[in-house]
Amino acid sequence: MTEGRYVMGLERAYRGEVFGEAVYAMAARLTRDPDRRRKWKALAQLETLTKTRLSKTLALAGVSVREHAARRWLGAAAGLLVGALPWRFTMALLGVITRSSTPFFERLDSQSAECGGSHVGGLGAHERAQSQFVRRELAGDEEHSLDDVLALLRGGDMDSGANT
Repeated sequence: MTEGRYVMGLERAYRGEVFGEAVYAMAARLTRDPDRRRKWKALAQLETLTKTRLSKTLALAGVSVREHAARRWLGAAAGLLVGALPWRFTMALLGVITRSSTPFFERLDSQSAECGGSHVGGLGAHERAQSQFVRRELAGDEEHSLDDVLALLRGGDMDSGANT
């Protein structure tokens, strides 16, 4: 693994966080259900937190990032769709997405360790928290579905993934 390849992965992750943040924020704006609005907002905040961490790490690597309007617009459009779909279907779809994206984020964590751990870590924990949210929602445990997400937002240890 090269440093350049790792940085390219971080840039890809950053773009994904911009998109995800826009999806969740739009879904939060559209829902009429206060509990679901709270959940979408928490997920959007987790994306924002992770995006900010990635931005800082990329800046330290000499890479400037910016949020492209097209990516935010596409995320908002996806949020419109997500907001219109039945909740269980949306959760199942989000489950498919997090199952496929978690290995990518976990690989970035491993690569960070290979680079001496001086880079952003805990990306896998961020994605696993979203996956756990989906699992709990689909299992009918709506009361505790956000536990892992909220732990990360309260400053839980993203680097160890202990909250997931």
